[in-house]
Amino acid sequence: PYGWGPLPAIAVIHVDGIIVRGEAGRPGALMPDAISDEAFRDSLLEAFSSSRVRVVIIRVNSGGGSALASDFMWHYLVEMKKRYPKPVVISFGNMAASGGYYIACSGDPIYASPGTITGSIGVIMGKVSLKELYGKIGVDREVISLSEFADVFSEAKDLSPKEREMLQRGVDFTYRLFLSRVMESRKIGADDIEKAAQG
Repeated sequence: PYGWGPLPAIAVIHVDGIIVRGEAGRPGALMPDAISDEAFRDSLLEAFSSSRVRVVIIRVNSGGGSALASDFMWHYLVEMKKRYPKPVVISFGNMAASGGYYIACSGDPIYASPGTITGSIGVIMGKVSLKELYGKIGVDREVISLSEFADVFSEAKDLSPKEREMLQRGVDFTYRLFLSRVMESRKIGADDIEKAAQG
């Protein structure tokens, strides 16, 4: 280092486990491995801003998670590539599905093992309804809300047709956004994307 200066380096940023929004807790018995959009952003900034780092590898081993966090992570990667032009390579581990695959839609080369489970361009949303259980055990729960949709995720009730329609619109929007990212980055036409997108 004294004679030649700092040696060049390759940065490997791991996207392991469930993708979550904000900060991820420490993994443990009740908490599986998780990667947060904020931790990913911080790792990207450290790698891209370093003068030593010549190449950034994004190592994905995730089945996805939060659609919002995945979209943030995609935006952070695209932004860093614009600010610090460095080669980026995506490497898939055992799984790169859903949000894990979404992050890889940055237009960079992707390398996967023959056994990698990948793709899964899908969006799901659900909620728990304990209304029937509460009725069986004699629990009567009342909710006071400020607006029609404020308690849409309350476990004490089923979804109304209007609530179901609203949530479906959100799922459809997220799905179309996911498709557009894949189509643009992987150069797949609209006619062919549905074949791949449906599993």
